Amino acid sequence: GLTRFGARAGGGGGAQQVPIQEPARSPTWMVAHGSAPDQEALVEWHGHHGDSHPLGWWCVNRSNSHRAYFLIHIPKTAGESFAADVRQVIPEHEGLFSSEECWSSPRPMLSGDERIAFLREPVSQVYSMFLEDKYSIYRGRPGLFPQNITVWLQFFEGGRKFQPFDHGFPIFNMQTRKMSCFDDLTQNQTNLMQAFKNLDSLFFVGITEHYQASLCLFFAKTHIGQPLPSFCDCTDQAAWASFNGTHETHGEPPHSLSDLSEEDMRMIQELVQLDVQLHASALARFRYEAAEVERRTGTRILCEG
Repeated sequence: GLTRFGARAGGGGGAQQVPIQEPARSPTWMVAHGSAPDQEALVEWHGHHGDSHPLGWWCVNRSNSHRAYFLIHIPKTAGESFAADVRQVIPEHEGLFSSEECWSSPRPMLSGDERIAFLREPVSQVYSMFLEDKYSIYRGRPGLFPQNITVWLQFFEGGRKFQPFDHGFPIFNMQTRKMSCFDDLTQNQTNLMQAFKNLDSLFFVGITEHYQASLCLFFAKTHIGQPLPSFCDCTDQAAWASFNGTHETHGEPPHSLSDLSEEDMRMIQELVQLDVQLHASALARFRYEAAEVERRTGTRILCEG
């Protein structure tokens, strides 16, 4: 059973209460907006990253010594979308810092700051990494990158690294490796146990396939006792659709997991055995915390199915 999420999710202090004022979007935050389906294979944004820093970038600057949230940005989990959309849900004066480094890498954290992360269904994440490589990183460079995902996946079977793709994504259990800071290419349960421990310590865990509900959960955890934004009621179709989220496809064609063959699925699943377990734990925690928010506010934020 999926019962091993830690104190942040319930054991001990229980889910954290819901907070919120409904901050207006900054008129200077100029990005293209559109509605992004929860199951979209790609939810990313490539625009202004905020103030650069040797260890990452400030997406939202904190004021003085106010609390900041440090996003462990795992590629292809909606980290950049969150960096753009967080201004709708972050408390005034608090900050967001994003870095693609692993959990324990140095960050300019102060006492009281918190780590956060998004996790994603691993097969969708890997498919999205292939599409990002093909249509963005290697776009316009024919012959340098496989033209179909089957050939691409064959280079990674058994955890192998294929050197010509050094500028692409290292797809082998990426979420577990980011959350554990172990970079070996084995299905090592020690790595997974460390990733579980670090996952439990996070202040907030979002789920990419429930992106809008994740923002509502973040709002609830950072605005204790305040009413949720209107776009958080998933039972009200018009209110839910009013969310002005960020969605960037990088020029990719329409795609779906149904495009993958049985062999593609087999190869991906071989590469993400640990990530499947980590994501399942994160999703169990997310559902628990969402249910706590719904109980306390009377607003349903997670409508699955």
